[in-house]
Amino acid sequence: MKKTIKTGTEKNQKEKFITPHEYLDKHAPKEAIKDPDTFFQGYYRSVAEGRDTLNLLKVRELLKEAKRRGICGYCGKEVDQSIMDESDLKENAISGMCKPCLDRVFKKEKEN
Repeated sequence: MKKTIKTGTEKNQKEKFITPHEYLDKHAPKEAIKDPDTFFQGYYRSVAEGRDTLNLLKVRELLKEAKRRGICGYCGKEVDQSIMDESDLKENAISGMCKPCLDRVFKKEKEN
């Protein structure tokens, strides 16, 4: 077996963490992005029929890891809990999102 020796540069490079949002963007079918309601109805049907192609367990594990590392599950930046109020902290515990991402998401919901 051939042994490789890592240089100092390779040792110091941090492994890039893939956020759940990035994973879904890369792996979710275009239909899921265009029309989520119709897509997920079909997704539930395909799971029941054994034709599942989207690994939601992987997304759940990525979200858990993002929360553990204290990074946003949406943008991948560090979560600064000092700027969050009580409701932000509760939502962060659920979604893993930072304050700026929470503000963007909930602003869009209020506009619709």
